[in-house]
Amino acid sequence: MNAKALSISNQILAELFETVEIIGIEKTIKTLQDAKLKSLSGQNDDIDFILTCVSDLTEVSKERILSSYDRTDDRKLAMAISVYMLRSEYDFSYPDLKKIFNKDMAALYRYYEMIEKMPTKPKTEFDKKIEAILKKIKLLITKKKLNHG
Repeated sequence: MNAKALSISNQILAELFETVEIIGIEKTIKTLQDAKLKSLSGQNDDIDFILTCVSDLTEVSKERILSSYDRTDDRKLAMAISVYMLRSEYDFSYPDLKKIFNKDMAALYRYYEMIEKMPTKPKTEFDKKIEAILKKIKLLITKKKLNHG
């Protein structure tokens, strides 16, 4: 690593440690997650659209969907639907999804398969809930595509 890169790394770490000392670790993490979400949303409207739809329908915030620390079932479901919709409806690659969700490609593939391998005729209430959410999101996507050409 050259001296310039090392200098930049040192500056970033020094700023990060100072920020943690001033506002605390939780607020620092939240600020970084918010900045990441804002940056991703600014890069691609489809990402923000899907995350907003999934968040609204599953009642899991966008921040929680993108957080890699929350392991609740509702968050896993929101992640799976988000990954599935971005991959199937907008042709995002697994490397692109890796950048968005900060997960390895194997985990992203498992999330995708969770939705892809659902039975065609849902038997459980959970499967019926997923099917209803998917139908609503697909309708919203169709409406968006029709309105924006």
